[in-house]
Amino acid sequence: MRSRNFLFILCFCLPLKFLHGQTTFSKLYWNYPATTLGLAIALSDENIYVVGRGASYVGPYLRPNVFFLRTDYSGNMLLSKNVLSGENYTYREGFTSGLEFISDSILAFAGIFERFDTLFPPWFQEHNGMIYFFDLEGDTISTKRFIGDGFLEFSRLYYDRVRKRIYAGGGTRDTLIEPGLAYTVCLDSAGNLLWDQRLGDGILTELTGLYDVFDNGNIVAGGIVSQPPDQQNGKWYKMDGNGNAYFEKVVGTFGYDREIEIKVSKNQHSLIARQTIDTLISPGDYEKCTYIGKMDTNGVFLWRTFLNDVYYKYLYTTRTFSDGSIVAVGVRYVDDTFEPHGYMVKLDSNGTVLWERDYTNNPDGNHYLYDFQKMPDGGYIASRTWG
Repeated sequence: MRSRNFLFILCFCLPLKFLHGQTTFSKLYWNYPATTLGLAIALSDENIYVVGRGASYVGPYLRPNVFFLRTDYSGNMLLSKNVLSGENYTYREGFTSGLEFISDSILAFAGIFERFDTLFPPWFQEHNGMIYFFDLEGDTISTKRFIGDGFLEFSRLYYDRVRKRIYAGGGTRDTLIEPGLAYTVCLDSAGNLLWDQRLGDGILTELTGLYDVFDNGNIVAGGIVSQPPDQQNGKWYKMDGNGNAYFEKVVGTFGYDREIEIKVSKNQHSLIARQTIDTLISPGDYEKCTYIGKMDTNGVFLWRTFLNDVYYKYLYTTRTFSDGSIVAVGVRYVDDTFEPHGYMVKLDSNGTVLWERDYTNNPDGNHYLYDFQKMPDGGYIASRTWG
């Protein structure tokens, strides 16, 4: 995966429009002075909104902040801005979706607050989770900061429109190197904290933050658990509406797997999972394999479609639709140049791959698809980086 040095690389937010996976338009955006990462995307009736990680000069220093973009449905830019953060680093992170409308005029999403202390350890005097509330002009309405156990990162925000509840979370620990707990906060639509919950045994390092809900108000929280010295697996929980866990399951291999994302199918009768596992499927394939699978509500796999290839693939965001189809976006390599290409795949309800595409504008550039939404005409709009 790409290192955090990308802050000093020129990157661009590049929404693309697809119909049946074929590109119908792509637009390139860059906001001075440095990177913009199109990490999360949302749609209104007329506009496309993207938030990501940008940067601004505060005095002589380049400081990370939130980048906000609004376009029309043809991708024409109507507004872009860096949301300044003064002496602090405040930005959108996580490489996952999670920009949500909580009303017709308010957007919410999760991020990170850091106060840079010194170039030497302990480095970050504060490292907390943030929830931002923006109006449609990208102006801050309010922010909510959560300390957790001291070192906290949010991975994604999810909004339950039926119960008007906001869920955000990730992992919290005393310091970066200490064992962590899975951490979830629940807020009402005004941003008032209703409850927070820590899950885990305090020995293994845990991270959740990839959320979905059942129609009975129960929550699915997907994530990862690290088991020293060299094992890491996906782990997910079911929680009731008050954050109490009543089911948990570890999914993976004896190797170094990645997080598991769980989505609830539209008929509520099954769960859809995506994960990258430390497994070689066929001779000559890449050493790790990405799959999309369907499980019953107890976590037993009904099928798994392995997207194995000779080159690396990885998925960031998965969505399910009322016709039973499953669409996911991410990144893959296509040849021995090992240049990342944006990647999208669509499956039917039985796990059959209907199509998969890769997207690149420049064979020497890095391309990642982080999030997408389905358009009213049946196509898809995705946000990505190019650099």
